[in-house]
Amino acid sequence: VDMTFAQIIDAFTGGVRLPAAAPARSTLEEEMVRLEYDREGEGRRTYWVDPSVNLVLRFEVRDSTGAVVLETVSSRVTEQNAIAAPRRVTVRFPMQDQQLDIYYTSFEFNGGAPSFRYVIPANARSTTR
Repeated sequence: VDMTFAQIIDAFTGGVRLPAAAPARSTLEEEMVRLEYDREGEGRRTYWVDPSVNLVLRFEVRDSTGAVVLETVSSRVTEQNAIAAPRRVTVRFPMQDQQLDIYYTSFEFNGGAPSFRYVIPANARSTTR
């Protein structure tokens, strides 16, 4: 699967972003909007968007033969301060028969500045080569 670093992070966090281009096809499917993007010679990418939370809850990549090479499914959506995010993300690679499930037990959206304080231990040694 040819993906950028940002797309990989999106897939694993359930924050899949839609392409800027207009979709080749869009349909309504089980209360979700299905958007299909054809990539010449590369296959198709399909996004299922839940308009109630404005999130992509399913993302699928097919190769030029139509075989599914990647699928992400997000669920257990939680909302804080008008921001929605999934608590569970499943990433499947059907051709390799591999699957990864990610569960988030807690969230803090737009929390305070993270602390990256680093303290050198008293027993640390410095080596110069």
